[in-house]
Amino acid sequence: MAKKKTAKKKAAQKKAVKKKAVKKQGGKKKGTKAHKKSGGKILAAAVSEITYKCASTCTASDRRAHMTPGSTVYLHALNTDVTIDFLHGSPFVPATNQIKLNQGDRLPFTVGNHGPNEVHFDYVLTCPGCKTSASNPEMIVP
Repeated sequence: MAKKKTAKKKAAQKKAVKKKAVKKQGGKKKGTKAHKKSGGKILAAAVSEITYKCASTCTASDRRAHMTPGSTVYLHALNTDVTIDFLHGSPFVPATNQIKLNQGDRLPFTVGNHGPNEVHFDYVLTCPGCKTSASNPEMIVP
């Protein structure tokens, strides 16, 4: 009878140790953002999407998109062709000052590392079917 109790006790201890290990890992769940350490800061390697559409004005789903170096950003032209002209360099690797998307395109771009300071990449958005463009859209890389 004593052997059964010690076996049960050991099993309970193993279970408690496993629970502690999961708690120490921060309770990471499947599908959460992967993290990497860069320059003393913890950055999330996120995947995001910016959707462009024409609704009397050529608009971006996020006029001030914040992006993390190393992340993948999908640019999606929803119901129109779109031209993105960066005014002072591109946030992507390799650097592309002009990006053309055909209607329905959803293309991936990798965000480059632009140093420790926040960098704003202003761009002009043009849709052939729209009369006006979104005012002052930008992509921001910390």
